[in-house]
Amino acid sequence: RAAPVTVEFDGVVTAVQDDFDLLPDLATGSPFSGFYSYDDSLPGGLCPPGIGGISGGGGQLPIEACAQYDSGATEGGIEFTIDGQQFIFENSESPAQPLLITIVDSDSDAYRVQWSRTGSLPPEDNVVLALVGDAGTLVPSTDLVVPDFAGAILASLIYSARSTPSDQRLVIDPVTGLPMIVEFGGERSSITGEIISLRVVPEPSASLLLVMFGLLLGGLRSR
Repeated sequence: RAAPVTVEFDGVVTAVQDDFDLLPDLATGSPFSGFYSYDDSLPGGLCPPGIGGISGGGGQLPIEACAQYDSGATEGGIEFTIDGQQFIFENSESPAQPLLITIVDSDSDAYRVQWSRTGSLPPEDNVVLALVGDAGTLVPSTDLVVPDFAGAILASLIYSARSTPSDQRLVIDPVTGLPMIVEFGGERSSITGEIISLRVVPEPSASLLLVMFGLLLGGLRSR
């Protein structure tokens, strides 16, 4: 049965670049909070070639497993708030690449959540939440699981808006082994933040729902 999953996060802004004046009044040190949501029945598949390896001195190290989950649905998305400013990215937007979750089990674990507005390369709007940890400390498997935040060595949230690079290249991130676009020149607005907490919002238990139903029924009978 498909079940909605909501993951909340908190953090602090570590860098702001605002060439387009799209992010007024935002500064480093500002706290932020937000969440992303999806359903836990997303079909997973093997990562495309070139994704998942962790770069080392001798090149790409072998990976044990890598899986991607493409929500491909109209529900869910990611949003966050900084100093009262809301940034909302919903799967129902068009054109958009709904949440893509990538889980890597290797010499280092990696967990990545990405939303992007399609139609241009690099995307006009791009949001990436990424966690990296030692092997076996962050993700127990490549099933669609929420990572153990206590095992994260690096945890970041990056938002880029309306990038207009004069030159761009697709390279492999040396930390996560995931593809990333490196821009040379051009202008952009972006926010970089450090994630300091991440947690699943618990669903009401069956027993709690029964208690609530009983209270509601009792209230109706007393009228």
